[in-house]
Amino acid sequence: MSDAVTEFVEQARAVSFAEAVDRLKVPEPRKGKPEFEGPCPRCGGNDRFAVNRKKAVWLCRGCGAGGRDGIGLAAHMLHLDVKSRAGFLEACSAVLDEPIPAGGERETEEERAARLERIDAAKAKAAQNRKDREDEGNLYREREIEKARNFWINATDCRENLRAMDYLRDYLFARTRFTVPDGVFVNLRARSAFGYYHGEDERGKPLEVHSGPAMIAPIVSSDYRIIGCHITWLDLRNGKGNSRPVLWGLSKEGAKAGKPLLPNAGRHRTPTPVDIEAGFYERLPTKKMRGHKTGGFIPLLGEPEATRWLGGEGIENVIAVAGAEGFRDDTFYFSAGDIGNLAGPADPDSAFTHESVVTRLANGGTRKRPIPGPVPKKDQAPDDALQVAAHVRELVLAADGDSERIWTASAMARAKARLARDDLDIEIWWPPEGMDWSGALSAAIAGDA
Repeated sequence: MSDAVTEFVEQARAVSFAEAVDRLKVPEPRKGKPEFEGPCPRCGGNDRFAVNRKKAVWLCRGCGAGGRDGIGLAAHMLHLDVKSRAGFLEACSAVLDEPIPAGGERETEEERAARLERIDAAKAKAAQNRKDREDEGNLYREREIEKARNFWINATDCRENLRAMDYLRDYLFARTRFTVPDGVFVNLRARSAFGYYHGEDERGKPLEVHSGPAMIAPIVSSDYRIIGCHITWLDLRNGKGNSRPVLWGLSKEGAKAGKPLLPNAGRHRTPTPVDIEAGFYERLPTKKMRGHKTGGFIPLLGEPEATRWLGGEGIENVIAVAGAEGFRDDTFYFSAGDIGNLAGPADPDSAFTHESVVTRLANGGTRKRPIPGPVPKKDQAPDDALQVAAHVRELVLAADGDSERIWTASAMARAKARLARDDLDIEIWWPPEGMDWSGALSAAIAGDA
């Protein structure tokens, strides 16, 4: 081996791992991730190939290959055989981004053509795998949308069943202290016994842990197609629990410990304080969304053609504000379902920390949690978050005051910035700190009584 080739190899070995990664055009990790993960250049997959710049290590869980140097990474990515002299030098050339010196072994034209063909075949296979996953995901999404649509369609139309209308009206009155107009029941429907599923049975199938009355609302897209539904389980006997049932589910830790399921999700026998403290059981939310929600909204009252829209996170909060202003005829009232859909994704660079938002550690200490910032993510797609129609000229966003204040304030500012345009006046209305609108207005009305 000539001196020039020897020096060439030594220079390649001296290249830092991070520099080699950049020259091989490995993508940067996603924001908040320590390493890049993606399809393997050889065996495909989804996220089995990982490259960590800081730890100077790469691996593929599919191939079982890995290492800590740029030359080995180049050989893996470019389908080179480092056991052959030509393959090794080609990998060095890729790491240095320089040609092999005279006297060094090179691939023959036939070998190079065969290698490039292998690379193209691997890329084609990876592309087909991605398409198959997307097709499968789209099919699953459409099935879920159809299932959610049928949940609402097959629910009781309260305008045709006064008993069901009275039940939902009583629930909304209990939560807001306002008697809702009949127009609300164009969208809100009822089920007298709707199954609540949590975990799996011994056969691995979804386990029904509760069945009871439920309020079902449609989630619609910007062109008013039903893309999902919002389900709220109700229990008007539970006045101290927001007129919703208290449900307990077996946690993963409880299942590992062999703890039993509780009858009817713990409504007839609650977990012991010891088991709750140990994390064997967890409180289950009494609200769920099915189908697709992102980019959609829940119509509550009024016509979408109105130039004034008022909305917020939850159904009850919006109805409380609507009642306080007299259920205005010139306003379309809606719910976003949750704050993520209302605010939209944040620009990662706008994230910040605050002393009030922390994660509690096992040792009793705390660590500040990053808060998604007030700046919207750039280049968002229309269905990344709720949209407001172009004809709307006045938009009121009702904030939820019983969530963490700083986190919520950042999200509401992001929503306002995302939806802002010159011909739209946007206001954010805040309830008293530590309360939501339904609780605040209920307390105010009760105080006046």
